[in-house]
Amino acid sequence: MNVKSENSGPIAQTSVIQRFDALDGLRGLAALVVVIGHFWPFQDFKSLPIINIFMDTKLPVAIFFVLSGVVLSHSARNFQKNTSWLAFVLISRYVRLLIPILAITLLVTVLYLSGFILVDSLPGSYSEWSGYKVFYQFSLEWINALQFSTLDVFFNYNPEKTYIPPSWTMRPELFASTLLFSFLFLLSFLRLENIPVLLFVPAAIIIFFTKDFLPGVYYFGYFLMGFVIYKVYMVKGVNSKVGFGLLFFVLLIKTMLYFYSIKGLFIDLVFASCIVTVILFSSKVQELLANRVFIWLGKISFPLYLVHVPLYCSLGMFNFIMLDSLGINVSLGWAINFVITLSICLLVAHLLTFVDSGTLKIIRIIKSKFGLSYSPYVQSNYQGQVVK
Repeated sequence: MNVKSENSGPIAQTSVIQRFDALDGLRGLAALVVVIGHFWPFQDFKSLPIINIFMDTKLPVAIFFVLSGVVLSHSARNFQKNTSWLAFVLISRYVRLLIPILAITLLVTVLYLSGFILVDSLPGSYSEWSGYKVFYQFSLEWINALQFSTLDVFFNYNPEKTYIPPSWTMRPELFASTLLFSFLFLLSFLRLENIPVLLFVPAAIIIFFTKDFLPGVYYFGYFLMGFVIYKVYMVKGVNSKVGFGLLFFVLLIKTMLYFYSIKGLFIDLVFASCIVTVILFSSKVQELLANRVFIWLGKISFPLYLVHVPLYCSLGMFNFIMLDSLGINVSLGWAINFVITLSICLLVAHLLTFVDSGTLKIIRIIKSKFGLSYSPYVQSNYQGQVVK
């Protein structure tokens, strides 16, 4: 299978795929699973078949990384891969991640300085949430907030001094994005774009297994799998034979493996790749994930992913304190707090979407400074975004 042949594939004439609405929906659903999984601490319950699909916080992270490989490969498709392009995508990727992180870091600092980070006040009745007490055991200051959001989160992440605990994924996200863009640049520069794309599958697996001796590099394996999935899709397009049955089969295998404690990073990579592939190739699944609810979840997914743990450590703790003081039944208290806190997380994430909009405007300004050229074989009406 040739990389270049994507441009004559059945997808070239469609605008729906250029927007990747279904993948936005998947990203939103994955973020919601992370939020739900981080709320409930009851491991025996979370491991039950079917339930673990909605509680497993590691598979969604693998999906995020594979999705990044797909979408970033797509966004690069219509540009000539020269040094100006490489400089632009590297700078824009950093800015794309930086600005939302900065906004939420400042929000966390306000919560802390206002005395609303309440991890040390967790009532004993809800001690299962004591895992959150390890966070914010240091003095949060404005200058350190700026340093964290601009440098530390990407280059020197320390889980003991993090303002945003889920932001540990930002360093591998930025690093693997850099490797993917450099990889795309080299493919073009060395004129290797005709290499059969499926040869990169074993390459991705080999890269993944460098995790024991090349820390961080293995994340590129996720992105490379995303690249392969994208290239195959651009050639083959939607397959009418692929539907919900295959997706349910993949999820069934995954949930049973998890139930029997057969899990790990490589298994998550395999199943994340399978899930993304099934969704890309199935028009029926795409139609479901491209509805308004999932598209909205996709729109708020990044701020939702980042802000939920800080809100658990403030609002969630406050709710438990109040529920305990009112003598509310503990089981009922868990349910009440879940509904309230999840609702506020969704609301805050929605309100923070203006940060994303502002970020995209900034990146468009940066783009105008680079004088990028379009590849001659790509349609002029392409609407993909390099930073999605």
